[in-house]
Amino acid sequence: MKTSHQEIIQEPRARFAFTETSVWRKFYEAARLCHLYGEIGRVTGPSGVGKTTAVNEYKRRDDSAIVIRAHHRYSTREVFVDLCEACHIEPKGTVHRMMRELVTKLHHSARLLILDEAEHLSPSTLDEVRQLNDRAGIGILYVGIDRFRSRLQSLRGDYEYIVNRVKVPASLRKLTLGDAASLCRTVIPELSDECVKLYHRESGGDGRFMENHVFKSLIAARHSSVPVGSEAFAEIIAQTADILLERGGRK
Repeated sequence: MKTSHQEIIQEPRARFAFTETSVWRKFYEAARLCHLYGEIGRVTGPSGVGKTTAVNEYKRRDDSAIVIRAHHRYSTREVFVDLCEACHIEPKGTVHRMMRELVTKLHHSARLLILDEAEHLSPSTLDEVRQLNDRAGIGILYVGIDRFRSRLQSLRGDYEYIVNRVKVPASLRKLTLGDAASLCRTVIPELSDECVKLYHRESGGDGRFMENHVFKSLIAARHSSVPVGSEAFAEIIAQTADILLERGGRK
């Protein structure tokens, strides 16, 4: 019995339990260096590999970390308003006034500022944020897609001093087969090696696609009365991948 396209895509999406993947380990190493030594760093990598998951886990483990998420057209003032609110400072006045308040609050605090989706930050915003490292001594970690690394390189010249201040660079890669096994087996402990390989191959190392694929294939198996440990489950994995790729592919 085949499961319909609509039956699969209309089910709510679940999440993998947090797992210490290769992406997490590389992220954590960079974040700790910035945090402990008050350096500026950047972690960049493809979409879907778990950068934001790693940011959230770091914050969960160390609540002193300040996490700000950028977005399209995120102005310098908006960044500093969000920073003030995260530090329990009333955000008022100019950016420079908020900067003074933040420097007073954060000086010798040994905290880490993580700016997620940093590809949305303008050069002038990067310059203002850099001053928190100069004047308050806090570590700063920019996290973004690979485009952010390219943007930093393009700033050489007018903004050479911003690029040169990034002392902890880290580039992430797609999830490995071992990562796929660890993630998938948080949901299906009995999953065979062959099925792990199928999930990894179909995802192309994209954790977001893999997560969606695992849960959607479980839904399809349930609707089709196919046991997860059976040979027929591999067919369910392939069928579900086709549906998900037809729907929109990997993001």
